[in-house]
Amino acid sequence: MLHFIKEYWKTIGVILVIFYLSTAPASTFAGIPTFPNEDKLIHFLMYFGFAATLFWEYSSSHGFSVVNKKKTVLLIIGFPAIWGGSMELYQLFFTSTRSAEWLDEVADAVGATAGYFIGRWLLTIYFNRKSR
Repeated sequence: MLHFIKEYWKTIGVILVIFYLSTAPASTFAGIPTFPNEDKLIHFLMYFGFAATLFWEYSSSHGFSVVNKKKTVLLIIGFPAIWGGSMELYQLFFTSTRSAEWLDEVADAVGATAGYFIGRWLLTIYFNRKSR
């Protein structure tokens, strides 16, 4: 377990930040200026960061050979998307100041997908330069 925490501490940190931001009372963010649908952008960015961080740590511990494997795609996109869905359900059933929205989950999944594809592109560049 300690080995897992050492390898994925950044991803665990991102998960904890997302959990806090998803479960804190809505009044916590009352003073922050907003614009229409800003929450969708925030969801996209949070899950983009989640997937990109997970991808970096996963490929660092398993090597470049995992970058294009189907299992990796499912892990890097699927885990953040499922976490996003579970956060929406948590908001629905366990908070009184937050609400669940399907479009938030769509933004989570799109962010995780973008995190995978941009992460794969950046990791390919990184590992190609490293191998020279």
